Amino acid sequence: MNVENGIHDAHYFVPAPSRWPVVGSLALFCMGLGAAFAMNSVAAGSWILLLGFAILIWMIFGWFGDVVKESQSGSYGTQVDY
Repeated sequence: MNVENGIHDAHYFVPAPSRWPVVGSLALFCMGLGAAFAMNSVAAGSWILLLGFAILIWMIFGWFGDVVKESQSGSYGTQVDY
């Protein structure tokens, strides 16, 4: 019998691979490119920067939404819920 921190046979939840880190990288790339273009007076610079911020906001809501769904489905054991 496995006893860890007073918990018998506790499982540790490992989430499936996520697309959100790649989406975050894309957002940061767009933000950097847009900022560089905007500082050099390229017309599309501010639009690319705005696109980067929009992707970043979408990533934050999506990633935290996935975490909430995993938590609500009971995937986490008591080890993770501390």
